[in-house]
Amino acid sequence: VLDFGVVIEIHFPSSGPAEKITGMVHLANVSKVRVEKPRDAGVRPGQRVYVKLISIGNRGVAGGAGEGGLMLSMKDVEQQTGKDLMPHRSAAAMKITRAGGNDNGINHGTENAAASASA
Repeated sequence: VLDFGVVIEIHFPSSGPAEKITGMVHLANVSKVRVEKPRDAGVRPGQRVYVKLISIGNRGVAGGAGEGGLMLSMKDVEQQTGKDLMPHRSAAAMKITRAGGNDNGINHGTENAAASASA
């Protein structure tokens, strides 16, 4: 948990050692109400939270998460149930679909994942 956001570890079950990736929830996407620091919204290291993928970073794109970085949101997801509160905000899924030219089975909704906030 940092002053400007929360680093999230997303763990995937696998047949071998557990795989994980990391992403970032910027301060503006931590809570529906304005907070000065993530801790003001009650986020603590090691806490399990629901997140939504809102974008995948690209090199040289202003406001992006950097090369391959995942930008996540907590405020778009009901933290008690994992329900997507803003299904229209699915930029990452739309970019993948447009780049591929066809659907190829891509879910146009969003998949929320339980993740742990880490310091």
